Amino acid sequence: MKIELFRREQWLCAHIEGEKCAWNVRPVWASPLSRPNRYLALLDSKDKEFALIVNPQEELDADSWSIAQEEMKRRDLTARVARIESVREDGGAAYFVVETDRGRREFVANNLSTNALFYGESRLMLLDVDGNRFDFPDLEALDERSRALLDGIL
Repeated sequence: MKIELFRREQWLCAHIEGEKCAWNVRPVWASPLSRPNRYLALLDSKDKEFALIVNPQEELDADSWSIAQEEMKRRDLTARVARIESVREDGGAAYFVVETDRGRREFVANNLSTNALFYGESRLMLLDVDGNRFDFPDLEALDERSRALLDGIL
């Protein structure tokens, strides 16, 4: 099954050879943290999955792969944390001030036992009270002060 992604006016479209053409398509990773760069789901305008691409980098042509990456980057609201400026705990909530790839952010995370998700030895994802994601892609790459602040709260 050959799939081609292309832009038509403001829409992202997908053409599945011999089957259909869908507009207002949204590419999303099916398992973004546990299996990065594998299992790219294509959702239609009603957020229903209509195709799953196991190895998108290999199965899509170069233009389609580039378009999919651009679209996912445009829609990704995950902030990648570079440094922790401050953190304090009060009544089971942790109040963070961090520097991210999207600038300075302040957020509150409740119940870190369920909202701090570790992936492997050195990757951490924090979910705040609004459902926003704060990614620490490599805890070892954080400066010493940031690591100490994080160790003190976890």
